[in-house]
Amino acid sequence: MFIKYNNGTYTGEVDYNEKRHGYGTYNWNSGDKYVGYWSHGDMHGRGKYYYTDGTYYDGDWKNSQRTGNGKKTYSNGW
Repeated sequence: MFIKYNNGTYTGEVDYNEKRHGYGTYNWNSGDKYVGYWSHGDMHGRGKYYYTDGTYYDGDWKNSQRTGNGKKTYSNGW
């Protein structure tokens, strides 16, 4: 499903209330992007968050917060 919001767009699976749920991609108008799993509208499970400066975080999410195991890689490769 494709959904347009004021601050970006979402393409992926949704729950019965059309909240982001399952696997999907959110593209913020700012240029940031999240690709991964969702639970009832929150980033939840394994996912990768890409920042506009080229930095990204690949790891675990819970209630839209980074948690558990993950790795942040900066645009210079560190």
